Amino acid sequence: MQENAASPRINQYESGTHVPRLETAQALAKELKVPVAYLFADGERLARMILAYSQLSAAEQEAILREIERGNRVG
Repeated sequence: MQENAASPRINQYESGTHVPRLETAQALAKELKVPVAYLFADGERLARMILAYSQLSAAEQEAILREIERGNRVG
């Protein structure tokens, strides 16, 4: 994507006027170093959870999933 087209296009994505193709979202996520799901999160809290979860080890992710699936509260 050319630099002069990037800003208006990102604004359209943020406002919901335009939804990026999956390939575009994957490239954007890679550039931002975030999971693709982060870009599509429905709200700030979920986005933060996705980002934090993605930064954990596989063992830590599994432990958290087990706790959530059991219905236990963390903290």
